[in-house]
Amino acid sequence: SPLRAYRREREALESERDEAVQSADAYKALAEKAAENAASARSRAEAAAARERDAAALVEEAASARDAAFQERDTAVRYRDQAIRDREQAERDRDAAASASERVRQERDAFRDARKRAEL
Repeated sequence: SPLRAYRREREALESERDEAVQSADAYKALAEKAAENAASARSRAEAAAARERDAAALVEEAASARDAAFQERDTAVRYRDQAIRDREQAERDRDAAASASERVRQERDAFRDARKRAEL
C-alpha cells in the first residue's frame, strides 16, 4: 500500500538522518580531538622553543664565563711574570748594595791603613 511505502520511505529517511547526525557528531568529536591535539602540540613546541632559548642562553653564559676565566688566567700569568721580574730586580739591587757596601768597607780599610802608615 502507498501508506506503507510512505512510512518505509520516511523511516529510511529518518534512519539516514540519524546516521548523518551520528556521523556529524563523530566528525565533530574527531575535529575537537584534533584541535586538542594541535593545541597540545603547539604547547609542547612552545615549551621546546623556551628550552632551546634557555639552552642557548646557558651556552652563551658558559662562553662568557670561559672568556672571563681565560682573561683571569692571563692576568694571573702577567702578575706572576711581574713578580718574577720584581724578585730578580730585588736580587740585583741586593747584590749591588752588597758590592757597594764591600767597596765602602775596602775603601775605609784602605784609608785607615794609609792613615796608620802616615802616622808612622
